[in-house]
Amino acid sequence: MFDQSPNESTKLEASSSYFAREIDKATQAARTKPPGDPLRPSALNTLALIFNARFRALGAQSDLDQTIQLQKETIELTQDDNPTLVLWLDNLGLWLLERFVLRGEKFDLDEAIENTNRAISNEYANYYGERAVILHNNALQLRARYKLQGNSIDLEHAINNERESIRSFASDDPKCLPVIDTLSILLVDKYEATRNLQDVEEAIRLSRQAVTATSEEDPSLGTRVNHLCNALGERFAVLHESVNIEEAIDRIQSAIQRAPKGGHDRIRWLNNLGSFFGRRYRQYKIPMDFEKAADTIQQAISELPITHRDRPRMLFNLGSAWLEKYEDEHNLASTARRPYSHRLLLVHCCREPKTTSRDPVALEARPPAKDPRSLRVPLQIPKQSVCELDC
Repeated sequence: MFDQSPNESTKLEASSSYFAREIDKATQAARTKPPGDPLRPSALNTLALIFNARFRALGAQSDLDQTIQLQKETIELTQDDNPTLVLWLDNLGLWLLERFVLRGEKFDLDEAIENTNRAISNEYANYYGERAVILHNNALQLRARYKLQGNSIDLEHAINNERESIRSFASDDPKCLPVIDTLSILLVDKYEATRNLQDVEEAIRLSRQAVTATSEEDPSLGTRVNHLCNALGERFAVLHESVNIEEAIDRIQSAIQRAPKGGHDRIRWLNNLGSFFGRRYRQYKIPMDFEKAADTIQQAISELPITHRDRPRMLFNLGSAWLEKYEDEHNLASTARRPYSHRLLLVHCCREPKTTSRDPVALEARPPAKDPRSLRVPLQIPKQSVCELDC
């Protein structure tokens, strides 16, 4: 486990004590509402929200499990003609999606989609004016399943949901920006499957719209810039117009400069910047571009924790890049013709030091995945906010 300063340890203990008290009070309140009491669903929902808040603060996945179980109990006790059911179904779908991201168990993803579909089809889906948000959340879940299984029906359904969601928002509603941004990502996904350049062109147009409408102070700006750069990179790969890759490099460099060192976003953007330099090197064979690509990816790797799940992939990509450069310099056509010493370079780059133990407490206490919506206040009818795709 990571060492903690006395101040951090004190804050952690205070936070743990606070949540323990709040959970105890909410549990006692729920016990005063026996089965059949019309207020019992709201009491269980409040308890679920507090467990979820503790999961956000402390990262124990068992709290997320408890959140989901309580929300399921809440929904089971709620009639379809209760407008609040729509919000509770949407919450359950988001929490199941988050658990899928953490554990990769497909049944969580399928159940998330099932619950969100039920919310969308409910006659009170827009009672609180949130149907557009729920459509967007469903699109995120469908994209996750598309990336897992590759079923184009899920992708088309997600795209249609986002288009319908955008039509439901006022033109100046800031809650529409994550929807526009996600639609641009979905269109890039579609392009990768169909190679229809019109999908990339629309993705770039939408992504520019989202970036332009996002203020410099908004923490989502860097992520949206990254999505625009990815779309520009795809267009460069087809048209080989230098203006696309130049813009992608300039924009992502600006985003990296604003990001804190060692942060998840900065590492991901450094890796993408390295790939952009690599694309430019492959197109124009300028040695300096290769050096920039290798140095940038190496910098990203150096900021990753040694046990991070993305580290082997990034090391493999770096090793592959060096072998590709060697191949170019020596006019070798295939891996089979590479000298043994250079094949060893790839093995060396991919090798990770063995860990001596896997502390279950340390694993349990890892920070949760990035929350797709802001933390809600534990109220009976929490205000909805729009999920932001992180990719």
